[in-house]
Amino acid sequence: MSEETQTPATPSNPGSIVVAIDYSETGDTAMRTALNMAGQQHDLHVVQHVSDRIKVMYLGKVVEQGTSDELYAHPHHPYSASLLSAVPIADPKLARLRQHVVLEGDVPSPLNPPEACRFHPRCPRAQPRCSTEEPTLPPTERGWACHYPVARWPLADPRDIAVPEEPVAADA
Repeated sequence: MSEETQTPATPSNPGSIVVAIDYSETGDTAMRTALNMAGQQHDLHVVQHVSDRIKVMYLGKVVEQGTSDELYAHPHHPYSASLLSAVPIADPKLARLRQHVVLEGDVPSPLNPPEACRFHPRCPRAQPRCSTEEPTLPPTERGWACHYPVARWPLADPRDIAVPEEPVAADA
């Protein structure tokens, strides 16, 4: 069983990773292991090893959620992909092959977030629909709020994060 905590975004740091408090049972005794990251945590490599479930937030809204293994294996929201692209890889050969996502533009104010998708001003996959229609996060254990989710992971080619040729359904 997990109890989730949300850390609000701040003007200096608009995104955040939500870390769960995990409960594990050992025999008749329920052992509570509480781990709560203070402030925002952007290092998904660390978060993967200390959490069962992760919620990624951007400007105070959850943009992706799932188990740490699911999210680490294939992030679907472009913001999650950008965070994961910054995770160091120990193997130098693999590290050279990986495409890093560098977000363009200024971070919007959390006090006056953009209309519709809050990430669209900085998103490398944004289309006109993103500035007029807010994507919804499905009420499922694994989901993402994006009209044009990342189709391939890891990013080995700049085209992997680029604008899609055809829209991809968010409930795919």
